[in-house]
Amino acid sequence: LLLMDNRLFPTTSVVATGVEAAAADAVDVNDSQFVENDDGDYDSHDDAAAAAAEEVDDGIWDYLDPRVAYDEDTMQHIKSGLSDGMLVKLKYPFQLDFAERVSRLVRSSDRQWELIEHYNANGTNHRYHVLTAEDDAATFGFLHDMFAHPETRALMSALSGYDCQGEVASTIKWYQPDDYTNPFNNPDDSVTMIWDLTTRWGNRFGGYFIWSDAWVRYGIIASRFNSVSMFSANSPSLHSISPVQSRSNGHKRFLVSITYASLEQNPHRSTPTVLQSVEERFETERNPPAKLPRREVHTIQLDPTSSELDQEDECANADLLHDGADGTATTATTANTTNNSTSTDFQVKQNASVLDYLNPQLFEYMKESGKEKIQQVLASDGLVIIRNAFQKDFADFVWSTMNNKTCQWDAAQVQNPTGFRSDKSWDPDCGPNAHSFNQSKSIFQHPDTKKFVGELVQRNTDGEAIARGSKFKINDYTGPHNDSLDYRVLTFLWYLCKDWNPEWGGALVYGSALPEKAYVHASYNTMALFSVGLYSSHLVTTISPHSAGNQRMAIGGWYTSSIESITAKTIDDPLEDLYATRVQRRNITAFGAEYLKSLPIGAIKNKDRRQKIFDIVQLVQAENERPKGDPTMITL
Repeated sequence: LLLMDNRLFPTTSVVATGVEAAAADAVDVNDSQFVENDDGDYDSHDDAAAAAAEEVDDGIWDYLDPRVAYDEDTMQHIKSGLSDGMLVKLKYPFQLDFAERVSRLVRSSDRQWELIEHYNANGTNHRYHVLTAEDDAATFGFLHDMFAHPETRALMSALSGYDCQGEVASTIKWYQPDDYTNPFNNPDDSVTMIWDLTTRWGNRFGGYFIWSDAWVRYGIIASRFNSVSMFSANSPSLHSISPVQSRSNGHKRFLVSITYASLEQNPHRSTPTVLQSVEERFETERNPPAKLPRREVHTIQLDPTSSELDQEDECANADLLHDGADGTATTATTANTTNNSTSTDFQVKQNASVLDYLNPQLFEYMKESGKEKIQQVLASDGLVIIRNAFQKDFADFVWSTMNNKTCQWDAAQVQNPTGFRSDKSWDPDCGPNAHSFNQSKSIFQHPDTKKFVGELVQRNTDGEAIARGSKFKINDYTGPHNDSLDYRVLTFLWYLCKDWNPEWGGALVYGSALPEKAYVHASYNTMALFSVGLYSSHLVTTISPHSAGNQRMAIGGWYTSSIESITAKTIDDPLEDLYATRVQRRNITAFGAEYLKSLPIGAIKNKDRRQKIFDIVQLVQAENERPKGDPTMITL
């Protein structure tokens, strides 16, 4: 670390003096300069901004809490975290009186805000409010000057090891209901700092800061007044702000985003929302950190194909699907209400599995080491994407059963205190087409399908196979989660959204993948597969208002291990051999890990074997239980 005016590593007496000074300078939160109104905002007197501005005539040093600024261990931890590509979380880094004053200025009813929204092809959309340029410059020039002060830049350079002497951008943001920022990274900036100025915020209001590379529970960070999240350019992780909920009832989510760039033009400089290769980013810079995300995204691109079923009979004027009298699902047309599809006659085979309707090119691919590649990616907690996964006429048939006026969808809203939230519509009641839809889903539940999937994921899939239709409407999304519940071993998602524009959102973001590969945009007849585990964190980005009239539909679900296969194991079984390797232990579900822990290991008479089984069970718990901390972040 750089020694700057002896303020980074002062003596113990200086630290004590600094704390005492902070206490002496603290102001009453009911400062007479501000009067809280009925909306919880503040009406400020004319001299409020001037009073705050007069105080800020130096860099960030004078306003950091001395317990942060003058503590050697804290500063070393910050530097270590930023250098290793971690998220550094600081609780109460700024002096309370300063944070309160800035917060009151931001919340003042005098402020003028404007909506900023951006939608682009890579899906890194955002929608939030910022101060008008005139209001921002007139009221908060002092704050921007503080973050851009030479001493502040020197501190950021010292802590991160990056040049922070270039452009400094500080933006005050207000996230109103339905505002959000989709996951993105900052390849062009040396350091990013987010200062939370939100007060009286409830966890159920949303607006979480999300660090995608973390284990899902630790990566969802609730709003805390006067807290800071920092990360450097060598962090490969995506980050985002989850949508603010309408139930926030007038409570306001404020933050200040500050980014520092190098003095010399970054050779990869483009736009802040471009997802860029980590390898490219470090091509002309120092080596990337040793701990990078290790999850692979493997895409299999197939050409569209149709089955050889008889398609001679056509009923171009039929508006609805119908079920054949013999129980065979048929369709006379794949036309939807927008009349942009062709008319075909299609029949779903009785007792069919996915093997009957997968694209034949997939089997050809699997013959030439493709199967081993899929197994390797799934075994390493990666994501497998198959484009044009099913025969086109079958995909069109299933799409038409779901995209039909007769279908009634059940809205599903799930939320828990940890920040997970899901807004979407579940399995439709397709009325006269119900049999067609259910028969289409049944191919995912066929015994041959479960056997085929089990071979790919190399885990036991003898339990229930769950397949559901889903539809996301405007402002719907799903927060970060890993699907690691009970008996689940593999998640599948089959997208059935025609002509979907990536700018409309609805992308699957696989959090532990490299940033430039994390986004999987919803596209017609595309299948996504991943093995369920602690680190299979993923989310679905918010659907844009510009998608009106277009349907983001899919069929998704899980393959599971049966409870019988899990509980059949006893201490008399050769557990030390069954679970000796990581690949073998991957077959254990969340429920299976709990079951193994409950076995009476102490009853094993052979001392050596008892210790081996005990070690195996401990290893299983370490690989399946929630970690006590996350290696991608540090909290101070």
